Amino acid sequence: MKKLLSFALGIALLWPHGAAAAEAAPGVQPEGVAVSTTQSVEVDGVAVEFETYALLDANGYPTNYAKLRDVAWVLRGTDAGFAVDWSAQRGVSIATGQSYTADGTEMSTPYSGDRDYYLPEEVTAVDGQRRAISAIRLYDDNGNGYTYYKLRDLGSCLGFLVDWEEGRGVFIDTTKVYSGASRTDVAALAGTWTGTLDLSPALAAAADSQPQLRDYFRFDGAAAPVALTADRTGQYTITLLEEDFNAALAQVRAAFVAGMMDYAEDQFQETMGLSLDQALAQNGMDRQSFQAQFETLFEDGMAQAAGQMLLQFNRPALWTAEQAATVRTASGGLTLTLDDGTRIDFTRL
Repeated sequence: MKKLLSFALGIALLWPHGAAAAEAAPGVQPEGVAVSTTQSVEVDGVAVEFETYALLDANGYPTNYAKLRDVAWVLRGTDAGFAVDWSAQRGVSIATGQSYTADGTEMSTPYSGDRDYYLPEEVTAVDGQRRAISAIRLYDDNGNGYTYYKLRDLGSCLGFLVDWEEGRGVFIDTTKVYSGASRTDVAALAGTWTGTLDLSPALAAAADSQPQLRDYFRFDGAAAPVALTADRTGQYTITLLEEDFNAALAQVRAAFVAGMMDYAEDQFQETMGLSLDQALAQNGMDRQSFQAQFETLFEDGMAQAAGQMLLQFNRPALWTAEQAATVRTASGGLTLTLDDGTRIDFTRL
């Protein structure tokens, strides 16, 4: 089983902290210089000019940044709208799906010209969750700090599409989440779902590759409970507890060992006219030690496969456009097909 699942012109976001803004720590050296620029961004088909700052790479190519409140202002009233807040205790807070409240600083820059930039220490929270979003900080002439974030990072965290096309440039599409899936489709999937990871189909398919063993394995009941949580930004996580997974693997191991013992019994009887115990006795073995070999064979063979299975769980993933449009069933359930063909049926919690 396998786990689920560039353009250089990124936009970043600036948050003005006002009177409570952090000041540059004495003796802290800047990381470099952010260059004053402007950037035209198409937002739902309409061109918007942002006053931006750019970081230049070693070849002189820019990565542009725009103020957080500018972006929030431009996206207000759309399905991708969000609210922003800041405090010295909590840092920057962003709430998706909330109405934006203007403070008069929108679509203007508190200074002009190139500025030194620093790496901020404060945390950014999206819907109350800490998020690792690349950022820089600039300071005005009074020492007030302003933090900038890459637009692509914000698009993936807040749930709006940011992309680039030749002849079109950078654009935002608020009708789609970052993966390109329809926001309407994603909204229908938001919530908590429960299901069962059934290992039987995949195991039966593996057994079919060995026709002589096909009739000896019964993997029914090799299953583990799972939960799927999805939000309106297009992210979902399938949670599989390790103890539940290990319990399912124990059922698989028992079925494998029992099947191999039955197969060996039939083979000795057919080829030698002996029972398994008689054949083992002739070779100085007993049933327990013979069975232990199959248990070891299973453990050695499943160690890597089990680790690969777990990789696709317990981590965020983005709905693809195809998934978001097709996983819903007529009954209102959800059927998700993993990359290896494993299907999981979910119902609302």
